[in-house]
Amino acid sequence: LIYGKQVGYLLLPGILSLTSYACWRMIGIVQGRVFTYRGFDDRSPSLLDGCVATIVFLLYLLYPTLCRSAFALLMCITVDGKQYLLADLQEPCYEGRHLLWFLFSTVPQILVYVLGLPLVAFVNIRSHAKQKHLQHQIVQFRYGMLYSGYRLERWWWDTVIAFRKAAVAFITSALVGALEVQATL
Repeated sequence: LIYGKQVGYLLLPGILSLTSYACWRMIGIVQGRVFTYRGFDDRSPSLLDGCVATIVFLLYLLYPTLCRSAFALLMCITVDGKQYLLADLQEPCYEGRHLLWFLFSTVPQILVYVLGLPLVAFVNIRSHAKQKHLQHQIVQFRYGMLYSGYRLERWWWDTVIAFRKAAVAFITSALVGALEVQATL
């Protein structure tokens, strides 16, 4: 069951992104609008902007869950000197099937979701900050939830918050039991 959940969490962001894209495309078809049309003054959000904002919002909400699921296969406990997966105490950690799932599921999730999502957001927002476009309506509409709660010169702070969330997810996954609370603090 734990491995099936890993596949689900591995695919979830892609499925949600494709679903969002399909829904926004359907809205455009029903309304008879061009997907990238931003109005006569080029200042109103297009359907594409709505799609991007929806995906950013969904990934922002999912990020803690994606972190927790990425670290799920790290949750091992020691029984008689041997480590076993906490979700299934018959599954030895870091050998056989668990090792394969760790390498082909956990490692990609950590690289793509735990590290990749905040870094992609950072690079994207940094490029807009360098161009001094953070106050632009379309940029705020698409990515504003990632930086608008902070002063403009602190646009990068949400990346720090994201890595803090990832650290808490890692600590609560890797340190099962004794030192979990102390390490989190």
